[in-house]
Amino acid sequence: MPKTKRLLFVIVLSSTAAVFFCPVSVLTIRDANDTIVYAVTIGINDTFSIKFTHSVAKRPVVETFGFSAGKKITLLETEYDSFGAGLPFEVKGGQRFIAKDGKFKIVGYNYEVPDLVIRVGRFADHLFVFRGEEIRLADLAKAGEALAFSVEEVPLLWYVSERFLQR
Repeated sequence: MPKTKRLLFVIVLSSTAAVFFCPVSVLTIRDANDTIVYAVTIGINDTFSIKFTHSVAKRPVVETFGFSAGKKITLLETEYDSFGAGLPFEVKGGQRFIAKDGKFKIVGYNYEVPDLVIRVGRFADHLFVFRGEEIRLADLAKAGEALAFSVEEVPLLWYVSERFLQR
């Protein structure tokens, strides 16, 4: 093999390896067996929501989360349509209460959630919403089982394998 072809081959091979092993930030959802049941790449400005029916008030609630610079899941806001037992009504610190179009919203939480674990409700009808896609948590785990949400730095090759090749 001529020297220039060999050099080109090494450059292409090295570049390909570098791309596949470069780290990407991934939001993962794991079941009680620590099996990944959902994974998606995220950016620092991405948000996701959990929609559910509140267990006491029996009203719809939407909690919106984002990602801090340290790649931690962060509660940003809560939205609901009526007051009731267990629903937030006070604002603290830099939070604001907004009433608009029949909805109540508390924004500005910016609270890092060390461990976001959601137990799939029997009546809550939890929905995970990300980039317009809605996924019923009951489709990822049985009612009563816990799902753990976390941000992980993984090689791109792992993500491609996990997300597309093993499904």
